[in-house]
Amino acid sequence: MLIPLSVVILITPLLYIFRDTLYRLFEYQPEFLWMIPSFLVFNYCYEALFVLLIIEKKTKQMALMTVIRTGVEIIFSFLLIYTLFPTWYGRALGYGIGMFVMTNIFIRYVIKNKFLTRNINTRLLRRELTFGVAGFSLQMAIFFLISSDKFFVMVNYGKTMAGFYSVAATFATIQYIFSSSLLQYLQPIIYKSFSEGKYWSKVKPLFMKYVLIMASVLFLLILITTFIYHYIIKESYKEHIYVFYILATSTFIWSISNLFLQTIIYHKNKRIISTLSAIIIILAFSINYFTSKHLNIFWLGIGQIFSNSIMLLLVLYFSQKSGFFHKKVLQ
Repeated sequence: MLIPLSVVILITPLLYIFRDTLYRLFEYQPEFLWMIPSFLVFNYCYEALFVLLIIEKKTKQMALMTVIRTGVEIIFSFLLIYTLFPTWYGRALGYGIGMFVMTNIFIRYVIKNKFLTRNINTRLLRRELTFGVAGFSLQMAIFFLISSDKFFVMVNYGKTMAGFYSVAATFATIQYIFSSSLLQYLQPIIYKSFSEGKYWSKVKPLFMKYVLIMASVLFLLILITTFIYHYIIKESYKEHIYVFYILATSTFIWSISNLFLQTIIYHKNKRIISTLSAIIIILAFSINYFTSKHLNIFWLGIGQIFSNSIMLLLVLYFSQKSGFFHKKVLQ
């Protein structure tokens, strides 16, 4: 817990001090001041909970946590979008509530099982904090890649279109939840293979199974969401179903990037992670700003496919540079 809390303590004053400058340059919203630090801690607790469950091989509890988080996030996102906040803010709050629930479960689980320790390895803490900065930049890049478009919709297209876009994004994001949950389970298996020096030809079957599962999720999601658009939600949403199809494609591409990203995270190469993060932040912001400012919402959606495709190509490139596709994974 010290690592995410230390990062939060460092970045929160900076976000506050430069809030006016960030608003002039990027139309930075005041809500980000509490959302970014809070969501960072929530996300850490969620991932730490899954790590503990994986170590103890509690697959049923993992599945239950995934169902709880997914259910809470989707239900509250729809309720908030349909009632109080028909904007990106409603979607973000739905995500935050889901992660807050997971954080509470994590804290209860840690206390119940007495996992807290009073002995702190300062050398290890310094090393992990150094990597934590690069890790935070990667989390920021992922945020820009998969979430910042909703903000630009609100700013440039108004509340009504933001509502249509947020509903489509909520359905498409189900893939992201599946991808993250599946990788939480697969990560120890993948990392174990890497530690044993197993290269691409050895882990390829596992990677292909993951891609097949995510393709199946995409197919089922399209079927179910199309039915919901035509027969359950308001008629006005139906004419914007194309936004869902675009965002679902974009999120599927991201799920593949997320898989190969594990090869980069495993080696904790701060230079590669920082470079990748900087490129993605600049790319995602530029595409979202240009398309939302000068084109319609269709092209903003296409921009998400383009950004995620570039992300996938960059991840594959850096994976190849690290030796992943050769006879062994290089350190």
